[in-house]
Amino acid sequence: SEDQDELYQIIIQASSPSGMPFFRRFTVNFSDMMKMKGAWDKFSSSHPQFVRFLSYMASSPVTEGTVFRLSVQRPGEEKEVRTSIAINESDLELIELLKSMARK
Repeated sequence: SEDQDELYQIIIQASSPSGMPFFRRFTVNFSDMMKMKGAWDKFSSSHPQFVRFLSYMASSPVTEGTVFRLSVQRPGEEKEVRTSIAINESDLELIELLKSMARK
C-alpha cells in the first residue's frame, strides 16, 4: 500500500542557459520509481533506435531556434497528426533540466 511505500524528497539542481543555478523539488514514491525502471527497460529493449535518438539529443546542444517535429499515425487510420515547435529562450531551462535528469 502507499502508506507503506517510502516517499523521497528529491531536489534537482541544474543551470539555466545564463549559468544561474536553479532547483526543483518533488516527491517520489520508491515503488513507483522501481515500476518506472522496469517499464523503461522493456521499452528500451523494444525500441533501441528511439533510445539511441534520445541519447544523442541529450548529449547534443539544443539552442534557440531548434525545431522539433512530431507526427503520430495510429494503426488503421489514414490521418496523421503532426505538430512542430521552435525552441525559444524560455524553453531552454526546461530542456536543460530534462537533459540533466537523463544523464543521471
